[in-house]
Amino acid sequence: DPMLQPIFGSYNLMVDHLAELEEGKRLYAESLEAEVRSATAALLEQQGGLARSERLAAVGELAAGIAHELRNPLAGIQMSCANLRKDFIDPDMIERMSLVIEELKRMARLLNELLDLSKHTPAPIETFDLSELIRELVALLRYQIPPGIQLILDLPPALGCRLPSSRIRQCLLNLVLNAAEAIGQGPGHIRIRVEDLGKGRLLIAVTDDGPGFSEDMLKNGIRPFSTGKASGTGLGLAMVQRFVRELGGQLQLDRNEPTGAMVILKLPAQNA
Repeated sequence: DPMLQPIFGSYNLMVDHLAELEEGKRLYAESLEAEVRSATAALLEQQGGLARSERLAAVGELAAGIAHELRNPLAGIQMSCANLRKDFIDPDMIERMSLVIEELKRMARLLNELLDLSKHTPAPIETFDLSELIRELVALLRYQIPPGIQLILDLPPALGCRLPSSRIRQCLLNLVLNAAEAIGQGPGHIRIRVEDLGKGRLLIAVTDDGPGFSEDMLKNGIRPFSTGKASGTGLGLAMVQRFVRELGGQLQLDRNEPTGAMVILKLPAQNA
């Protein structure tokens, strides 16, 4: 009946619309389920991360306590070995004792780095000339690195800033000694560059022409006890990274073309 055709047409349109609504409802329900699964997985992962962080914190406290207790007797053993070496006449025995003393010194450095890494007390902010601090530090470092390694400074004549000067000195000391250890006996070059970025920010870059960072470190970043050096601990860079993050700055690892490593620190530093 032609008179009923409009009614049938409207009914069919209504059925089609209801089917579309039903399909939209089904897709929305599936989307909600996927979001719930994703949120649940994220919460479980966060829970696991918190548990791992708590375990690491406990291990860190234990390691700091052990390091503190071991430092004093280790210093006594090192001093006794040094005194014994003076009494030796046989060159072979002197060489053996020297090796023992060097290993004791390496253990002492490791313990000191563990203690430094476990400290969370903020260092006092001071007003100082960063360029002058670096020049003084390099004057002392020349006696600690092989003579075949040349230290090059690219600094402004003066750069006043407000930062924890003791931590800045320790960070630069770690970076330069790491670079020197990577180069070996040389010849080689280590460059310290400082640049005022303006707006209360500055850049410190330490570059060398050693073997450079491994692909794993460039990809995954700095991890404590992860190092490519045979005698390294992997704590020096971790300590520098933590200090930079505490200041609200950034640490970047890169290659120094054509060969070598580059560590870039970008720090917020109120100009003095």
